[in-house]
Amino acid sequence: MVDDTTVYQLLSRYGKAFKGMIIVICTHSDAGLIGSERKMVNHLQQEDKDVELYHELSDKMKAKKAEITQLNAKVTATKKRKKKATKQQMMEVREEEETLKGLREQFAQLEAERFEFLVATRNSLITEQLHENMQNHMPDGHVLEVHCVSNYHYAGLKGSKVNGPRLPAASTGILQLRANTLALMAPRLMNTLDHYIQFSLQAMLKDLQLWLHCASVDRRPEILELAKQPQANATPAFEHRLNTFAKDIQAASDGTLMSAISEASQKALGQLAKKRTKHPSTIMAFIRKNGNYATRMCPKESWNENFSKHFAEVVGKCEASLTLTRELLTTKLERGIVGDLNDFLKKIKGKRYKPPAETFD
Repeated sequence: MVDDTTVYQLLSRYGKAFKGMIIVICTHSDAGLIGSERKMVNHLQQEDKDVELYHELSDKMKAKKAEITQLNAKVTATKKRKKKATKQQMMEVREEEETLKGLREQFAQLEAERFEFLVATRNSLITEQLHENMQNHMPDGHVLEVHCVSNYHYAGLKGSKVNGPRLPAASTGILQLRANTLALMAPRLMNTLDHYIQFSLQAMLKDLQLWLHCASVDRRPEILELAKQPQANATPAFEHRLNTFAKDIQAASDGTLMSAISEASQKALGQLAKKRTKHPSTIMAFIRKNGNYATRMCPKESWNENFSKHFAEVVGKCEASLTLTRELLTTKLERGIVGDLNDFLKKIKGKRYKPPAETFD
């Protein structure tokens, strides 16, 4: 990532042009560490990174492994005795097996902590190197934002198979990246809402309050009662809009989607039959890669997408239909509210000073 020419070209082209609002996302932050820990540690030491924790965890793993080996040998020897074991001896073996299970879990936890440390340390090194090598492409006062992520281990948290030690959610980097992405629009949305509440809404309410209290009108109580009518009509109108759309969603789920399951299953079985014609090693490669795999002889393919393609198309059509229905219901609701307000204006016409020519829109 640090020496990648594409990264260098993109940052040199857009870093200052976008006033520093650019992010570098380093993927596969977990790659190449399992089986090469010693090599990575040597590299990190050469780059002046503190790796003392790695050695501490390694020593604990070594001691734990010796403890496991010793206890496992004892259990195995007891089971291999020619003389029939007594009840007491069998109970002791079961206790030792439970102890052995706990020791193996502790060893796996230490291994996971060591792996997490290596990933985090390498991520910090890459981030520092990117800051050092690419900072001249950023405007003054802006520090390049870097996110190191592991889609592989995040997928493992969602149920996919992961070989070896696993990263916890926070160490995959995905949570921080998601929070950053969601925050991009948050200030603008908040400013829009604040402006509406503090200015637009207050100005409208003050104008209405001023008119209600200061306008010289006859039959004021009747007019005030008329003013409540649009608000009274709005509540059932909103409820009708929500209930109607909820019924449409339920109808689509119970009707179109349920009826499509059978055909989608047949399509998926047809896809499965095609996959079975592939070479066994290719099938195993797809399985190991969670259904996504590609080689020079085998174009990139996603089995998950192939199996669900028909049903995804049906869902897409339902979504388009529901979107249109939602827009029509919202338009109807909007027209109803505007109509009530215009009716209110017509009813009070002549009861106060001359109303403005424009109507609500």
